[in-house]
Amino acid sequence: MGMQEWAGIVVPSLVSIVGFLVTYFMSRKNLKDGLALTEKEFQNELLKQRSDKRLELMASAPYDALVLMQDMIDSGKNKKHSFPDTKLLEKQNNLYFKVYAYGSPSSLHILSSMQSENYQANMNSIVSVNAHRLICYYVLLASQLRMDVTGETVNPEEWFKMKFSDYHKTKSLFADANNQLVTELNPSKDFFIR
Repeated sequence: MGMQEWAGIVVPSLVSIVGFLVTYFMSRKNLKDGLALTEKEFQNELLKQRSDKRLELMASAPYDALVLMQDMIDSGKNKKHSFPDTKLLEKQNNLYFKVYAYGSPSSLHILSSMQSENYQANMNSIVSVNAHRLICYYVLLASQLRMDVTGETVNPEEWFKMKFSDYHKTKSLFADANNQLVTELNPSKDFFIR
């Protein structure tokens, strides 16, 4: 066998071996990249599902906060036709549990601050509850919860305009109470009443 015959056998064999090795390593790299991409896609999908479930569970929270506030106002106005305390307490607990379990840190901060203030007022009979401030707490909470759920920011003043026929007379009381809470609690600056 001559040199030319050896070259005719060895060269194609070497090309085949080199081609096989290149293909093997490229396939291995592509497979590894594909698995990494699949894992990243999986993590993204998992986060999306968690977010969707949280939004589903929180969807009624802004409404629940406003209904609870109105029930408490109605209960205070008319003791004869008020809800039993257990019914109000149940509504309150359901909202509080929901906000704690699924709410944003801002909504939880608003709620915990409100409750802390209520506890202090109940423990110390000298401290009176500022009704405007308490209403502003609930409306600010509902506004924050709405922002959490929908991404839309609605100024609390819209609620006051809608609910109080004499709002033009009491605007300064609500605006001062609301703006003080926004300053203290630091939610979105869009919640300031101007």
